[in-house]
Amino acid sequence: MDAQSEHRAEALRAFVSRHPDGWHHGDWERLVGELRGRGLLPDGQEDLLGKELERERVRQILESLEVPGLGPKRREAVAEAFGHVWKLRNASVEDVVSLPTISRRIAADLVAALR
Repeated sequence: MDAQSEHRAEALRAFVSRHPDGWHHGDWERLVGELRGRGLLPDGQEDLLGKELERERVRQILESLEVPGLGPKRREAVAEAFGHVWKLRNASVEDVVSLPTISRRIAADLVAALR
């Protein structure tokens, strides 16, 4: 990851940490303006930014749950597969267990922790 990408990722982690329950449109606009001002958001990449924010929110939620066996690599796989908190919270055990390296026990524990 290049320096610019790392700075952007840090800004997104910080934003999501400050808004654990989601964000409003005004919050979003301020973030976009901040990132543009720092040269971290090229024109036309707002949709991509939204997806990155949601994946980061999923990662942070997964980390806070402390599900046994769901380490950083598996959390990343779950975040990439579901990409949005709503999708993850509405996933079944079968949906989660279909991911590589996710056992039925981990999937069941994760689904239970999310509910």
